[in-house]
Amino acid sequence: MKQKFSTKKLIFTVAFLVIGSLILSLAGQLWETNKAGFYQVKQAFYWGDLTVRDNPGTYGQWLGDITTYEMAGKIFLSKDNADGGEDATNQAERVLFPNGYADVNFVGMYQMPLTDSIQKAIHIRFNNDNNVKYMIKQQIIEALKNTGTLMSAEEAYSFKRADFARLAREQALYGLYKSQVTVDTIIDATGQKQEVKHYSVAVDKNGKPIITKKSLLAEYGIQLPQFNIKDMDFDNKLEGLIEARKDAQKATQDAITAKSKGEALIAKEKATQEVSKIKEVTIAEKEAAVAKIEAEKKFKVSEFKAKQALEEKKALIAKGEGEARANQLKVAAGLTPQERAKWEYKTKVGIAAELSKRPVPKIVMGGSEKSGSSNLTNSYTMENMLILMNKIDKK
Repeated sequence: MKQKFSTKKLIFTVAFLVIGSLILSLAGQLWETNKAGFYQVKQAFYWGDLTVRDNPGTYGQWLGDITTYEMAGKIFLSKDNADGGEDATNQAERVLFPNGYADVNFVGMYQMPLTDSIQKAIHIRFNNDNNVKYMIKQQIIEALKNTGTLMSAEEAYSFKRADFARLAREQALYGLYKSQVTVDTIIDATGQKQEVKHYSVAVDKNGKPIITKKSLLAEYGIQLPQFNIKDMDFDNKLEGLIEARKDAQKATQDAITAKSKGEALIAKEKATQEVSKIKEVTIAEKEAAVAKIEAEKKFKVSEFKAKQALEEKKALIAKGEGEARANQLKVAAGLTPQERAKWEYKTKVGIAAELSKRPVPKIVMGGSEKSGSSNLTNSYTMENMLILMNKIDKK
């Protein structure tokens, strides 16, 4: 009896230990906790059904397989230790341009989609979070490298650096753009012909970029809320060439500016002279117009005075003719005693005036009264006076 009891006790103990060990070994597969900022994809035990858990909390695992993904994460391609540069996988990415290269330092963030169906599709294709992060990084690297074909190193170095970041982000999200090259022939400052190549994005008939390879980020709805080109370290030789070209361009631009300023000064002087000429012409025209007006005024005044004189002459003639006619009528009609006396008075006064002007014989007084010479002289003088009065009367 004692032996049977010992055997049962031993079997019970072993069974307990086995069951306890089994429970302990399976405890990690019975429950699972999802933390905030993550989502989990569960593959059910035996059946293999996939379910997604986005909310934080503890769930029953029931021996199923759980894979955890970060909802948002960081991507580094930088030599800076603060950006993870101590890790060889996070070094700056070298980008080749048509005429040089640059080491591009990039930092960014990605954001995973929150749709169950897409989360399951990502899990089926990439299996775990590390593979997803690697895929995102490769899409960014491809975009950075392809952007180097869309512009020259000088453009990326200077005025197209912002365009570089924009084009790289667009290609990482949507796909790689097709590049195109156009060649222009220009005349430089020395008068020499020079071919200049322009690199740009090829577009379709609707003006949209032609995509040669679609991005996996677009396929799965992965976003890039942060995309920052921190720095671009160009080849030293290329930097020297760029600086030399910048100096040459500056000299050319200065020459063009000086020429433009000279042309502007000439144009200004011409304009000033033209204004002065117009001013002088205007003054001359004004003076001529004023002179013409004055001449016309004088002519009109003279014409008026001539007409006035003519009219006055006519009036005087008419008055004279009227007076003469009136006199004739008066004479014909006979004068009144008063008019006759007045006329005789004027006649005598006129005769006296005329006699004073005429030479008359000098009367010489001599002899005695008895000789009779004085009477003879008096008779001669009176006779002449009567003859003169008759002549005047006839007039």
